[in-house]
Amino acid sequence: MRKKKTSFIPSLETVHYQLQRHIKLTESYTEIKGLNNLIKNCRLKPYNFLFNKKYNHMDVILHREWVDEFGNYLIIDKKKIKIIYNDLWLHDKLVCSDLYYGLSLNKIIKISKCIHIFYGKDEDLYQDCALITFVGLDNFYRSYLFLYDEWQIVSSLLLGIPSLLYLSANPKKLKAGQISIKKNDPIPCLSSSEWLFSLPLSQKAVSQLDKECPSLLPFLIGD
Repeated sequence: MRKKKTSFIPSLETVHYQLQRHIKLTESYTEIKGLNNLIKNCRLKPYNFLFNKKYNHMDVILHREWVDEFGNYLIIDKKKIKIIYNDLWLHDKLVCSDLYYGLSLNKIIKISKCIHIFYGKDEDLYQDCALITFVGLDNFYRSYLFLYDEWQIVSSLLLGIPSLLYLSANPKKLKAGQISIKKNDPIPCLSSSEWLFSLPLSQKAVSQLDKECPSLLPFLIGD
């Protein structure tokens, strides 16, 4: 009697191991320092890995389309990278893998080791706007948009490639203070500036925030 053929279902450990191999191959191919950490810390997954039913998960190939959990793409174009935002088709097909998704800012601060702040004024109404990215103790990026006095959880890819690579290339060598990155406009703001601070915030950092972006300070100093 012929045995019934069974399909192979990889374990979670096997999937994780294979993803790490894909990520390392991608950085090696592009020769972009920090791309490894950028992909991991933004929780990006290869499009084919998620949606191609014919894809063999045991194969290690160069993936050129990486998807985040907000419906955005990181595209490998030859040896360069670019971001394509907001694919509506993906929105109801993705599952969030962040165990801490939806926690309050105060709780996110407590499980983070540093904070990146992009701050400016809205182009239309000239109100305060900010894109804040926390680097968690687990190294994952968690981003929040502050606009019209409201907070919204957003994709860390909104930070833009230059700032993401700055955070990812040398994470152990990051220094607190103002950052100067040219040609980086993650959100449409005027008079924008970028800052990086260790957490919990030092008294010096609190003083700088109070001077540069006082509207954010009440949300960041915690209880």
